[in-house]
Amino acid sequence: MNHQAQEWSRDQDIFTNHWLAKARRALESAVTNRQHNRMSNAVQDIYFACFSAVTAVFVNEGKIFHKDSALRLAFQREMIKTGRVNPAWGPFLDWVFHNMQQVDYQPSVQFEPDLVQELLEKAECFATDMETLLKIAEVPSRSPESMVIINTSPQQP
Repeated sequence: MNHQAQEWSRDQDIFTNHWLAKARRALESAVTNRQHNRMSNAVQDIYFACFSAVTAVFVNEGKIFHKDSALRLAFQREMIKTGRVNPAWGPFLDWVFHNMQQVDYQPSVQFEPDLVQELLEKAECFATDMETLLKIAEVPSRSPESMVIINTSPQQP
Protein backbone atom coordinates (compact mmCIF):
# COMPACT_ATOMS: atom_id res chain seq x y z
CA MET A 1 0.00 0.00 0.00
CA ASN A 2 1.46 3.36 -0.99
CA HIS A 3 1.57 6.41 1.25
CA GLN A 4 -1.50 8.08 -0.32
CA ALA A 5 -3.53 4.89 0.04
CA GLN A 6 -2.49 4.63 3.69
CA GLU A 7 -3.53 8.25 4.28
CA TRP A 8 -6.92 7.69 2.62
CA SER A 9 -7.46 4.53 4.65
CA ARG A 10 -6.67 6.38 7.87
CA ASP A 11 -8.93 9.29 6.85
CA GLN A 12 -11.74 6.85 6.09
CA ASP A 13 -11.39 5.37 9.55
CA ILE A 14 -11.46 8.83 11.15
CA PHE A 15 -14.58 9.88 9.27
CA THR A 16 -16.27 6.51 9.76
CA ASN A 17 -15.80 6.82 13.51
CA HIS A 18 -16.94 10.44 13.36
CA TRP A 19 -20.26 9.38 11.75
CA LEU A 20 -20.69 6.51 14.20
CA ALA A 21 -20.19 8.93 17.09
CA LYS A 22 -22.82 11.23 15.56
CA ALA A 23 -25.23 8.29 15.36
CA ARG A 24 -24.64 7.45 19.02
CA ARG A 25 -25.12 11.08 20.10
CA ALA A 26 -28.36 11.31 18.12
CA LEU A 27 -29.65 8.13 19.79
CA GLU A 28 -28.76 9.54 23.21
CA SER A 29 -30.55 12.77 22.32
CA ALA A 30 -33.61 10.80 21.17
CA VAL A 31 -33.72 9.00 24.52
CA THR A 32 -33.51 12.31 26.39
CA ASN A 33 -36.15 13.93 24.21
CA ARG A 34 -38.45 10.92 24.67
CA GLN A 35 -37.98 11.07 28.45
CA HIS A 36 -38.86 14.79 28.45
CA ASN A 37 -41.95 14.28 26.27
CA ARG A 38 -40.41 16.00 23.23
CA MET A 39 -41.63 13.38 20.76
CA SER A 40 -41.11 15.37 17.57
CA ASN A 41 -37.51 16.10 18.54
CA ALA A 42 -37.01 12.43 19.33
CA VAL A 43 -38.28 11.44 15.86
CA GLN A 44 -35.85 13.88 14.26
CA ASP A 45 -33.01 12.46 16.35
CA ILE A 46 -33.99 8.92 15.39
CA TYR A 47 -33.73 9.78 11.71
CA PHE A 48 -30.38 11.52 12.15
CA ALA A 49 -29.05 8.52 14.09
CA CYS A 50 -30.03 6.19 11.25
CA PHE A 51 -28.72 8.60 8.60
CA SER A 52 -25.40 8.91 10.42
CA ALA A 53 -25.04 5.15 10.88
CA VAL A 54 -25.64 4.51 7.16
CA THR A 55 -23.28 7.34 6.27
CA ALA A 56 -20.58 5.69 8.40
CA VAL A 57 -20.90 2.48 6.37
CA PHE A 58 -20.74 4.30 3.05
CA VAL A 59 -17.82 6.51 4.13
CA ASN A 60 -16.00 3.36 5.20
CA GLU A 61 -16.49 2.13 1.63
CA GLY A 62 -15.23 5.41 0.16
CA LYS A 63 -18.68 6.70 -0.85
CA ILE A 64 -19.97 10.13 0.06
CA PHE A 65 -23.48 11.44 -0.63
CA HIS A 66 -24.41 15.10 -0.46
CA LYS A 67 -28.18 14.61 -0.19
CA ASP A 68 -30.42 12.46 1.99
CA SER A 69 -32.26 11.22 -1.09
CA ALA A 70 -29.03 9.96 -2.70
CA LEU A 71 -28.04 8.18 0.49
CA ARG A 72 -31.45 6.54 0.82
CA LEU A 73 -31.39 5.39 -2.82
CA ALA A 74 -27.89 3.96 -2.39
CA PHE A 75 -29.03 2.22 0.80
CA GLN A 76 -31.87 0.54 -1.13
CA ARG A 77 -29.64 -0.35 -4.08
CA GLU A 78 -26.47 -1.41 -2.29
CA MET A 79 -27.68 -2.77 1.02
CA ILE A 80 -31.30 -3.87 0.72
CA LYS A 81 -31.35 -5.27 -2.83
CA THR A 82 -28.00 -7.01 -2.38
CA GLY A 83 -29.13 -8.66 0.85
CA ARG A 84 -26.43 -7.04 2.99
CA VAL A 85 -29.05 -5.96 5.53
CA ASN A 86 -32.53 -7.03 6.53
CA PRO A 87 -35.02 -5.81 3.90
CA ALA A 88 -37.25 -4.42 6.69
CA TRP A 89 -34.70 -1.63 7.22
CA GLY A 90 -35.59 -0.07 3.85
CA PRO A 91 -39.17 0.88 4.78
CA PHE A 92 -38.03 1.79 8.29
CA LEU A 93 -35.46 4.31 7.02
CA ASP A 94 -38.01 5.73 4.59
CA TRP A 95 -40.63 6.00 7.37
CA VAL A 96 -38.37 7.86 9.77
CA PHE A 97 -37.21 10.16 6.95
CA HIS A 98 -40.79 10.94 5.93
CA ASN A 99 -41.80 11.65 9.52
CA MET A 100 -38.74 13.77 10.17
CA GLN A 101 -39.92 15.83 7.17
CA GLN A 102 -43.40 16.01 8.71
CA VAL A 103 -41.91 17.44 11.90
CA ASP A 104 -40.05 20.07 9.87
CA TYR A 105 -42.94 21.11 7.64
CA GLN A 106 -46.10 20.30 9.58
CA PRO A 107 -45.66 21.65 13.09
CA SER A 108 -48.97 20.18 14.24
CA VAL A 109 -47.81 16.58 13.73
CA GLN A 110 -47.75 14.59 16.97
CA PHE A 111 -46.32 11.21 17.92
CA GLU A 112 -47.47 8.92 20.69
CA PRO A 113 -44.82 8.09 23.32
CA ASP A 114 -45.24 4.34 22.76
CA LEU A 115 -44.61 4.74 19.02
CA VAL A 116 -41.52 6.85 19.66
CA GLN A 117 -40.24 4.25 22.12
CA GLU A 118 -40.71 1.53 19.50
CA LEU A 119 -38.94 3.65 16.88
CA LEU A 120 -36.11 4.32 19.28
CA GLU A 121 -35.62 0.61 19.95
CA LYS A 122 -35.64 -0.12 16.21
CA ALA A 123 -33.19 2.72 15.55
CA GLU A 124 -30.80 1.26 18.13
CA CYS A 125 -31.01 -2.12 16.35
CA PHE A 126 -30.56 -0.38 13.00
CA ALA A 127 -27.42 1.40 14.19
CA THR A 128 -26.06 -1.86 15.60
CA ASP A 129 -26.69 -3.60 12.28
CA MET A 130 -24.83 -0.83 10.46
CA GLU A 131 -21.91 -1.18 12.88
CA THR A 132 -21.70 -4.90 12.14
CA LEU A 133 -21.02 -4.01 8.50
CA LEU A 134 -17.92 -2.09 9.50
CA LYS A 135 -14.40 -3.28 10.12
CA ILE A 136 -12.78 -0.27 11.65
CA ALA A 137 -9.03 -0.09 12.18
CA GLU A 138 -7.47 1.78 15.09
CA VAL A 139 -8.07 5.46 14.63
CA PRO A 140 -5.22 7.95 15.06
CA SER A 141 -5.73 10.63 17.68
CA ARG A 142 -6.59 13.30 15.06
CA SER A 143 -10.14 14.54 15.15
CA PRO A 144 -12.25 15.04 12.02
CA GLU A 145 -12.54 18.72 12.89
CA SER A 146 -8.76 19.10 12.45
CA MET A 147 -8.87 17.88 8.86
CA VAL A 148 -9.37 20.05 5.81
CA ILE A 149 -12.37 19.05 3.72
CA ILE A 150 -12.48 20.04 0.08
CA ASN A 151 -15.94 20.58 -1.41
CA THR A 152 -16.17 18.21 -4.36
CA SER A 153 -19.74 19.04 -5.30
CA PRO A 154 -20.33 20.63 -8.71
CA GLN A 155 -20.06 24.39 -8.83
CA GLN A 156 -23.29 26.33 -9.27
CA PRO A 157 -23.39 28.63 -12.33
